[in-house]
Order: sequence, then structure tokens, then C-alpha cells
Amino acid sequence: MNGMSIALGMRNTHGYKRNLLYFLYGRYCRLKSGVACSAQDLAIARELHRTGISKLGVSDVAELARIAEEKLAAVPLVNGYAQFPRQCNPLLVPHLFRVLQEHSGALEACFRSHFRVNWFEVQKIAPGQQPAGSSFGYHTDDTPLPLIKLFIYLTDTGEANGAFRAFGYRETDELIRRGMLDSVAPGEPRARAQRLVTPDYEKQLRVVEGPKGTVFVFDNNLIHKGTLPRQGMRIHVSMEIMPSPVRQTLDALSRDCEKDVQEYFPINPFRGTAAH
Repeated sequence: MNGMSIALGMRNTHGYKRNLLYFLYGRYCRLKSGVACSAQDLAIARELHRTGISKLGVSDVAELARIAEEKLAAVPLVNGYAQFPRQCNPLLVPHLFRVLQEHSGALEACFRSHFRVNWFEVQKIAPGQQPAGSSFGYHTDDTPLPLIKLFIYLTDTGEANGAFRAFGYRETDELIRRGMLDSVAPGEPRARAQRLVTPDYEKQLRVVEGPKGTVFVFDNNLIHKGTLPRQGMRIHVSMEIMPSPVRQTLDALSRDCEKDVQEYFPINPFRGTAAH
């Protein structure tokens, strides 16, 4: 990847054409949405754009966490990892929608438009071992501009039990120049890319800790990784979010949410629908 691409914020493999298409879609969403943002929400958005990570706040997720824990109790951990059964996703939708509504102002400020959820999933991690070529190795999600990811912690989460961690833009750009975009492909290419992250780089990692209910967003083209806990366990919700010309609705969040994810984002955002 050349320096001009990085300077334009294109920390992905999609080239100028698709990134331009998504940039134009974002502008279209802004024109159609006409959102007004508070000073507090704009501060959250500025933090995201400056550092790539921003906390939105802490929500009451007691019922959401109860459902997640109950269903995940029946899912065996495999190498420290378990995923919430997608057929049970409809049980989560009303609670997730409430959290999204609670933080809608901040999310709209991030895009300066309405937003929509492409997909969501719930994961549980515990002590174990995962191969270097999995999502537990350093990688980028390789999405077009300006998609972001939202996390909701359903457990108190600190460094010891697997808090999310990522590099900032400076370290991400340095690693991309050295070849880290090979990490977009799981398996052997991602495993080989791990050698680029030296112990000195790891000292620069940002670890996002927070109590149960912490909600934060991040640029998923930052170099980041999943980290299995040394002790305890972590449950979290992950959502991929993109601009929209219309408000997110409960019906849209529910639609096909129990099906496997077929695409992580629309190839053409002007024609795409929710990508569940």
C-alpha cells in the first residue's frame, strides 16, 4: 500500500474505486439525514476520528447479559471460544435496539448521518489457546471507509480477562507499510504477518477496559486482535455499523438476524441492504 492511500485513510485492500463509492455513499447519507449533533456527541466523534477508538458510555445491560449467559452456558468452549447461537439472536434484538437508541446521538455524530447495523454477534472467551492465523492474531478487518465496529461488554472487562486491544493510527500505518495487510486473510497469511508485531510495538497497544455495559466504537481497520483471558471470562456483543440515509429500526435489526452472515458489508452500499 502506498503512502497516499494511507494518507487518505484507506487502510484496506479495496482500492480507490470502492473506497470512493463508500465515501460518496457517506456524503449521500449526510445529505438525506440532516442530523443535528450535540457538543457531547461531537466530542465522542472527534475522539474516534483522532484515535480510532471512542467510548460512548455505560448502559444497563442486565437482561441482555442474562440471556447471553443463559444461552452460552449450553455452548461448549472450543479453545477458549464460544459463539452465541444465531437462532437465538431474536431474543437479543429489543435489548440491543434500546442500547443503540440510547447512544444514537453519538453514533450519528460519528457519521454525521443516520446509521444501520449490518450484522451482530455475541461471543464468550475464556482461557485457552487459538492459532496465530485466527482472529486472536493481529489483523485488520479490511472494510471500506467509513465502517466502524461497536462493542458492548456484558461482563466487567479488564486486561486480565481479555479486554479489547488495538494499535493507534501511527502504529497501524507503520505496520501496514511493512506488510500487515497480509493479515486480512485468516490462516497462514495472517500467521506469517504476526512476526511484524515486535515486543516494542506491543508496548503501544491501547487496552479498552470497562465495567459491564461499557459501549465503545472503533475503526476496525486499526490493527487489533482478540485476546483470550488469563483468568475469568469475557462476554461481549460485536456489531458492524455503517452510514444510512434512514434511521435504524427495530424491524430492520430483527430481519434475518438468526441467519449466518453472508457478507460483512454490501459490495455496493447504494444497492445493499442489511447484511445479516
